[in-house]
Amino acid sequence: EIPAGHGWRCPVCPDFDVCDVCQRNHSHQHQLRSQAQQGRKGKGWSAAISEERKQRLARFKRTMDLLVHASACNTPLCGTSDCHKVKTLFQHGVKCPKKAAGGCPCCRRVCQLLHVHAKSCKAQDCPVPRCRELKEYRRKLQTQMEDRRRQNALAMYRGQQTSSQ
Repeated sequence: EIPAGHGWRCPVCPDFDVCDVCQRNHSHQHQLRSQAQQGRKGKGWSAAISEERKQRLARFKRTMDLLVHASACNTPLCGTSDCHKVKTLFQHGVKCPKKAAGGCPCCRRVCQLLHVHAKSCKAQDCPVPRCRELKEYRRKLQTQMEDRRRQNALAMYRGQQTSSQ
């Protein structure tokens, strides 16, 4: 996630934002615009940042909706924008020898999207790959953290009890 007012944006490609490091190290087919230059001039800076956040939230929601759609879509020539692209990413994840743990940036990004989706997903039979598995993993982590918190509180309580005797 690139903080508001930072990074670079393509005025032509939808949803194309990069950080400063990626802008320096990688080329893009269109001229990128610095986000630091936009909105910081004049009194409307905070309004521009607020509007940018709204746009980013809307893009995020579209991405999550597309993830669910592409996971359930069985239409080979789906008319939904970018459905094929998401399906291709899923296929890459299945075939990639590196995977996210091995350093594949594509797999790492898809893994991040799946984790974010699972964190907010309320559906019982979600079509998104690994959603149920990731929700269960999060539930186990939450239980472990609660158990540790209880053990620490109990140990602290016992320590206070013995020192007062």
